[in-house]
Amino acid sequence: SPPVPAPPSRPGAIVLLLVGIPPLSVLLSTIGLVLAAGGAGDLVRDDYYKAGMVVQQDLTAARQAEVLGIGASLVVRGSDIELHSDQLLPSSLRLTLVHPAWARHDVEVTLTRDPSGPSGTATRWTGKAGTALPAARWAVLLTAEGARWQLRTDASLPGSVALGSRRPAAAQPDATAPPGAGA
Repeated sequence: SPPVPAPPSRPGAIVLLLVGIPPLSVLLSTIGLVLAAGGAGDLVRDDYYKAGMVVQQDLTAARQAEVLGIGASLVVRGSDIELHSDQLLPSSLRLTLVHPAWARHDVEVTLTRDPSGPSGTATRWTGKAGTALPAARWAVLLTAEGARWQLRTDASLPGSVALGSRRPAAAQPDATAPPGAGA
């Protein structure tokens, strides 16, 4: 009787493992590259070094606001922003809201004094962000053009937050004075 041919051999598990590893590693590397290239890339500011260099200037401006006793309360509802203060502040203020992780959410708003605001010494400034702010813990910075002071705090927004000092208005120096005048 003629010899019976052997059934075709199947590759063993070891051979499959050795042949399968290179294509699998190429596939997983490609997936990782696609995710890295298209994913969230701005968790760290691109200009972190420059931002670190101005920290001292910011601290000096914050100390100056403290010396002047500048204070205000900020209310954020959606994209509507209101600032209230019983102090003599410039008619135009700059509010910067820095998102803790996503630079694309950072907002800079010009707040203008509302002439129809409440009577008396309390004054109101209003502004509008481009879109409603996402809920987060924001870095809040308030200053005026050419001012040597800056109010800073961290706050959960939307919502309300107190900025700076809350001394009585009679004890306040004039915060609208040009740089170099007075305190």
